[in-house]
Amino acid sequence: MGLCAESNQHRKFVTSLPGLGRRHRTKSANTFHCHQNISIKFAGAPADLYNVGVTQFSQFMHPDLPGKTDFFGYTDLFTFDRKYLAGAIVAKRGTPVLLTVTNLLPQRHILPVDPTVMQAPMD
Repeated sequence: MGLCAESNQHRKFVTSLPGLGRRHRTKSANTFHCHQNISIKFAGAPADLYNVGVTQFSQFMHPDLPGKTDFFGYTDLFTFDRKYLAGAIVAKRGTPVLLTVTNLLPQRHILPVDPTVMQAPMD
């Protein structure tokens, strides 16, 4: 059976997207609330330092699917809060933000790559 035929067997609308729905009205689960107790001096002014990693992780997506789904996404390196949807960093007005992003992705991609496909010419 193809993917389309199999998808008709799953119940619809039993889960919500992270950060959407009634329970997330005041604090979006997709907002990237980084741990911000690290304040450093930058150009003579206090600045909030955010350390974010790009990582691979797994998460349950639907109760009718077996096991977890693998993602590449963003991880707060202080709290290890993970988001596969980009989210946003909530900063304080008037306070500079320093953002470090560390690539912690594995060497092998989670999606298969066809090395036999020719690339377009690079002009």
